[in-house]
Amino acid sequence: MSVSEYQQTTIQQFGGAWLRGDVSDIPPGQALLCLNSEFNQGQAQHRFGFAQFWNPNETITSMVNWIFQTTGVRANYLVYYNPSTGNMQVVRDLLSISPQTMYTQAGAVGASITSGGTFLFLATYDANGNGVGQCRVASQYVAALNTDIAFQGPLTAVPTVSNSGTGSVTAGIHNFGYILQTRNGFVGRISPVSGSTFVPVALNAAGGKQVSFSVTTTWPADANIVYPVMSTVNNPNRYFLVPGQSFLVPPGLSFTASFTIDITDADLASTGTDVTNNQLLFTQDTSGNGPFSPNFVAVYGPRTVYHTVIGSVPQAYASEPDNPQYITADQHVLYLPGFKAMSSSFSLNNIYYVLGPHWTYAFQDTGDTPVNWPSAQLIDGNIGTPSVHGTTVNSSRGFAWVCDVTGLYTFQGGRYSTLAVSYMVEPDWKRINWSGAAQTVQVVDNSDKRECMVFVPLDGATTPSHMMMFDYTDDITADKVKYSLWNIVSYNPGSGCIVQNPTTGLLELWIGKSSNGAVGRQMNSADGSPYADFSSSAINWQYETALLPGLNEHIGNIYHHYADQVRATGSGTLNATIYGLDRTKSVAWTPGVTLSNTPGGAYTKRYPRLRSESASIRFTMNVANQHVVLSALDHFYAPGPSFR
Repeated sequence: MSVSEYQQTTIQQFGGAWLRGDVSDIPPGQALLCLNSEFNQGQAQHRFGFAQFWNPNETITSMVNWIFQTTGVRANYLVYYNPSTGNMQVVRDLLSISPQTMYTQAGAVGASITSGGTFLFLATYDANGNGVGQCRVASQYVAALNTDIAFQGPLTAVPTVSNSGTGSVTAGIHNFGYILQTRNGFVGRISPVSGSTFVPVALNAAGGKQVSFSVTTTWPADANIVYPVMSTVNNPNRYFLVPGQSFLVPPGLSFTASFTIDITDADLASTGTDVTNNQLLFTQDTSGNGPFSPNFVAVYGPRTVYHTVIGSVPQAYASEPDNPQYITADQHVLYLPGFKAMSSSFSLNNIYYVLGPHWTYAFQDTGDTPVNWPSAQLIDGNIGTPSVHGTTVNSSRGFAWVCDVTGLYTFQGGRYSTLAVSYMVEPDWKRINWSGAAQTVQVVDNSDKRECMVFVPLDGATTPSHMMMFDYTDDITADKVKYSLWNIVSYNPGSGCIVQNPTTGLLELWIGKSSNGAVGRQMNSADGSPYADFSSSAINWQYETALLPGLNEHIGNIYHHYADQVRATGSGTLNATIYGLDRTKSVAWTPGVTLSNTPGGAYTKRYPRLRSESASIRFTMNVANQHVVLSALDHFYAPGPSFR
């Protein structure tokens, strides 16, 4: 009997796995199982494999592609954190790889690495999401890449001031000090200090004289420029930078900075920069202890926001615009109601959203000092994230992804999606080890391929064991995304980010291993053998259709299932097993189909009759460098007995 004489059900659009609910409720076109698959125009196919880009033999739990442009320098850097050594590493030339250590911070499990254009802000956190160590700022300084501790504190060295040659300094008592500017641009507190208090040097100017000013000290490692600071006679508590006076000092060396000051009080007050409030800056102390240990740093418009916990109180400090380290303890601090925890944040449409384990609040920059912004507004009292890297923004489409314990949500237009994007795959989402490894959960948006990747520790794992891939080409709603669970043999991906390939310019998903190993890049069709992981590991591709003939058939009717016809391309052997309802019966393709990239037609496979109310077809392929693209399926059956 020809297969054309049987009844048939056709699938021409292959969706992702739907794992929620009873299998009999899943419509044709969706899948009961989908492993290591990607989707393209309704096709289900092998995902592209990961190739070793280089092997640093390091553990990598956080990584960022830092791209910026300065005069004469276009940088395409890879920055990553290795918790085993505590080293923050940077690769400055991806074509000639030679990682250099930016700094070392032990005791952390991951890092917040945030680009602010030509500056990079780095913070580290422990397994509970608490900050470890001081914030660092990396910046390109001519040819050198410097990494400095943020919020450089004032110095104790006392300057020498005296009347000197003929000049125009106004007669009377002036107070003097100096300010250090670091090579990352931070203009800090006024020096000298005793303890934490600025102690100015007073001079009774003779009138008609200049003032000689000098200060000798071993300058900090990030020192760059010293400016003299001076008050007028009429207001000794108001301080100005002396116009036109600056001195380049050698970082890390003992040196004398000398100035000749010749200015009237009238000119000082009208042309000098008022730095009186610099005394209030939140900085290191004279021993080099930082003001706090941030667990993550974010960029909000022209401001930089540092999140931390001080005295068991979660708080954030939003800097002055375009002055990323200018914060004060009382004027730049933000809190959530009830001092709720702040786990992560994102900015969207000029709003700054702060998330805790089960809540989301919003702040809005009014242009005023942050303490005068409106109080945090509750956006959602149930949805948030416990993970530092549990959010990411798709800026081109204007929405964010948020990994809540209850599911993966999209946030757009000031609200969350009604259903979690992961709603249809809730059984897999519930496998995430939130209690033991929440800080290892990371979300990465590959906007070029429209794939959202969530790195997750499943089934008690303490480092990411799998990647949950949500293809949102059709839409970002729960019923439109296509889901597939990915894994790599003998490789647990500890982190990932989107990197611009230095040779092709393409945007690619790169991954680092959660134990010592290689950095991998996901290949594409231009690669020679793109269907194996790290050269030799097979990609365990599996795709099982929903129950066929489908949802419109009468419950209890028995059908005879005889054959399948598939339109597929690829290489290697495509195997399939046909399962009856409740999986009590099964029959396999014997042998499987030998695929071709130019088959010239569909493949037809007959098999011994399978009697069942419905049947699903599980396609499998698990051989390195073999692959399949599945584009259409006809399932052939005939009516059997009316009921069981």
